[in-house]
Amino acid sequence: MNNVRMNLKKLCYSTILLLLLFLTGCSTFKPEALSYGAYETGYKKKLMRYGVYTPPNWTPKEKLPLVLFLHGGGDSHTSFEKFQAHKVFDEKINAGEMPRVILVTPDGGFSLWENWADGKRNYRDWVMRGVLPAVQKEYNTKKCPEDCHLFGISMGGFGAMRFAYFEKYAFSSISVMSASILSDEQKKAAKSSLFIRLLFPIKKIFGPNAKERNQKENVFRTWPTEPHLLNTRLQLIWGDKDIPRIRRANESFSAKLNEEGIKHSSYVYQGNHKWVSWKPHLARAMRFLVNDDAKKTKNDKDIKKVCFRCSDLNTIKVF
Repeated sequence: MNNVRMNLKKLCYSTILLLLLFLTGCSTFKPEALSYGAYETGYKKKLMRYGVYTPPNWTPKEKLPLVLFLHGGGDSHTSFEKFQAHKVFDEKINAGEMPRVILVTPDGGFSLWENWADGKRNYRDWVMRGVLPAVQKEYNTKKCPEDCHLFGISMGGFGAMRFAYFEKYAFSSISVMSASILSDEQKKAAKSSLFIRLLFPIKKIFGPNAKERNQKENVFRTWPTEPHLLNTRLQLIWGDKDIPRIRRANESFSAKLNEEGIKHSSYVYQGNHKWVSWKPHLARAMRFLVNDDAKKTKNDKDIKKVCFRCSDLNTIKVF
C-alpha cells in the first residue's frame, strides 16, 4: 500500500510539473519594450537575466531613483512587460500621477529570492552584488540607500522583506503587494500544500535547520526589534479577495506593527491575487517609495552609506 501511495504521489508530481512546463512553453510573448541584460552568476554558467524599465523621454543625463522589483512565483524578468505594467507606468508618469523611476526586475524563478543552503544558488547575492550595481552604473541612477527602493509582489514580497533583513540599510523604503509574509502557524500550513512542496524545494533552499532559521528570521519577530528595519519605511498592500492565507497574514502583521507602535502604511484594494488586480495600484506603491517629503524627515545619522559591489562588472551582458 505504501509503495502504491508513493508511486501515485510521484505520478501526481510529474503530471503537474509537465503541465507547468507545457503552459510555459506555449507562451508566444516576445519582450521588446524594456531593455534586457544578464549577469553571469558563476554557478554552472547560469545567467540571471533581468529587465530595466526607463520612463518616457529618459536620457542617461537624467539621474533617477532606482526601484528593485522582485516578481512572484511563476513569473520572470519579462512579466513586468508581459502583463503591461510598463504601460501603466508610462501612463501614470505622463499624467503626473507617479514619480519618474528606473526599475530593474531580475529573474528569480521559484527561488524565494534566497541564498540557498547549498551555498551555490545565491539569488540574493546575485541581485545585490551583480545585477543592481550594473544597473546603477549603466543607468546613472541616484545614490543608495536614500534613492534605492524595494518593491515585491507575492513571492517577491516575501523576498523583499528578507532582503531588508539581510541587506542592512541598503534601501530607504519597501513596498510589498500580496506578500507571503506568514506567521509560524501559517507557514506550517503552507508547507503541507502539495502545490507549495512541488514548486519550492524548501529543504534545499533553507537547509536542515529551516525551523530554527524561521524562529530567528520571521518578520513577525525581526521587524519590531531590528533597528535597521525600524528605520525603513514600509508599505503593505493586499486584496480583499486575496489568497486567504496571504490576506490573513498581512492583516495580522499590520496589526502586530500597530500594537508595537511601529509606523507603516497599509492599504486593502478590491481584488484578488492576479496582475489585473495589482496593476491599478502600482502607482500607489511608487508614490510611497519615492516620497521626498518622507526622506527629508529621516534622521540622517541613523542611515549608513551603502556601496553595492560587484567583483567583475565585465560579467554583465546586454542583449
